[in-house]
Amino acid sequence: MKTNFIPLALAAAALFSSGLAAAPALHAIDIKSQAQLREYFRHSPDKDIIIAGHRGGMMKGHPENCIASCEKTLSLMPAYFEVDARMTKDKVIVLMHDATIDRTTTGKGRVSDYTYAELQQFFLKDRDGNVTKYKIPTLDEMLAWGEGKTVFNIDNKDVPWEVMSENLKGKWKNYNHIMLYVLTLRECQYYYQRNDNAGFFYEISDDAMYDEFAASGIPWNRIVAYVRNTMDPKKQALYERIRARGVMCQIAVAPTADKAGTLEGKITAYMKEIGRAPDIIETDYPSHFTGLPLKRGKNAVLPPLHTVHIKSMADLQEYFRYSPDKDIIISGHRGGVMKGYPENCIASCEKTLSIMPSFFEIDPRMTKDGVLVLMHDEKLDRTTTGKGKVSDYTYAELQQFYLKDRQKNVTPYKIPMLDEVLEWGADKTVFNFDNKKVPWQVYSDNLKGKWAKYHNIILSVRSLEECLFYYQRNDNVMFCCEIGDMKQYEAYRDSGIPWNRIMAYVRYTMDPEQQAVHDLLRSHGVMCMIAVGPTADKIKPDEARFEAYKKELSRNPDIVETDYPADFAPLSRKRVGK
Repeated sequence: MKTNFIPLALAAAALFSSGLAAAPALHAIDIKSQAQLREYFRHSPDKDIIIAGHRGGMMKGHPENCIASCEKTLSLMPAYFEVDARMTKDKVIVLMHDATIDRTTTGKGRVSDYTYAELQQFFLKDRDGNVTKYKIPTLDEMLAWGEGKTVFNIDNKDVPWEVMSENLKGKWKNYNHIMLYVLTLRECQYYYQRNDNAGFFYEISDDAMYDEFAASGIPWNRIVAYVRNTMDPKKQALYERIRARGVMCQIAVAPTADKAGTLEGKITAYMKEIGRAPDIIETDYPSHFTGLPLKRGKNAVLPPLHTVHIKSMADLQEYFRYSPDKDIIISGHRGGVMKGYPENCIASCEKTLSIMPSFFEIDPRMTKDGVLVLMHDEKLDRTTTGKGKVSDYTYAELQQFYLKDRQKNVTPYKIPMLDEVLEWGADKTVFNFDNKKVPWQVYSDNLKGKWAKYHNIILSVRSLEECLFYYQRNDNVMFCCEIGDMKQYEAYRDSGIPWNRIMAYVRYTMDPEQQAVHDLLRSHGVMCMIAVGPTADKIKPDEARFEAYKKELSRNPDIVETDYPADFAPLSRKRVGK
């Protein structure tokens, strides 16, 4: 049995934020001409999503608006940086977001009350208030360092427009990596009429702004459109108009996703924004995007799946054999769900496996013409665009409907046949069938017949009688059996069914009152699975739900079944004490 793993974004982000990773070569963005700058910011559905570091990006030990912080980010991933220009008392342009230096340095007072030399007595602080060894840099220093490495979007805080314009004509004239964030169309026109070696970030977040810019005479290839904090589905027509001009749409998540209280909360929020397909995401924490799926279009090669390749019954039994040294396994209830990915759907299983290893509980149900499809409910109403009972439709008739995700969004996916799911998952994962009124004999016959080639099937049984039915007829399948108390344990112990054919469902948590049962099961090599669909999965908001997941993981189950398996990716699945 072979298990393949790829690096997890959360593990990477946690490591990088701790400062433990050695800095590799920089992921440089080498812009040598204005044509290259405009091509870099030209919209194409095949370009990767670009990450921008707001205020230069930051992480523990690396403060905002600091050359070292930009360099640290580029050691992890490609990015460009928004930086904040302010003028000192002696007219030197330095990088500082706030009007005062109180929050971000060891000093106090207004930037404009100090000369540049006087500011050099102070040290920058990181976002957690830790004093670093870094000092306030000049904009000239940042631009010189970044040439051949990255692009800068300069957010002008108090520097006169004419000063910026004269610098673009003078000492910055050979730079091709400068963009200017402009607050008004008047400001944009000021620079456009005087300078041809800069592009502009300009807010176009409604149709009126679009029309106003279209009438300005400024070429579309000089701008990136800031569309605010998310790609609002209600504004899709606006985004299409913007992109039809070759203009990228940038969102800024500093006021939103960046504010999530925990790292895993941030990553969950970032994934939601990535799913809305912006062209650029500006964030305080660009390094947290390391390893997240930023590929699109023809470049969107699916990341390697975290596969579990079960080649034999022995492999299946080994996969479900209890060992205190094994990581906790996550199972996707109803195939796992997330926004845009409905339950009981091949695409949803594959999406989960692109993020983390998992196996899947799925719900086979029979159509009017005897085809086994995946559908949890007796009716189509909740999960599809159709209505009525599954058993009232033939398989062909069901194909007129589309699956809906948990938020009721219609997806492009249709109801799959169980055979399709098994063929897809044969070399990828394990399936736990929760039988929805399929006759036992149908399962048994298929296990002897067309499913005999599969070794990745486990059957959830609702009674010892059902378990014995399959055990006596089929030797190529395991069973998920409820064994939540001593009475159930003793019934299975006395049944004659070998323990190596059983995985034990012990209900919603590792109940301390049933510790003796858990110990007995594990003494036979049997794993204990909990299901958090009715409990932790229901908790809101997301931060509280993550805390509930952590609490269940701390109780050391062997398997956690959840509606949201991908949300466990950032959580440690190592056993407590290991």
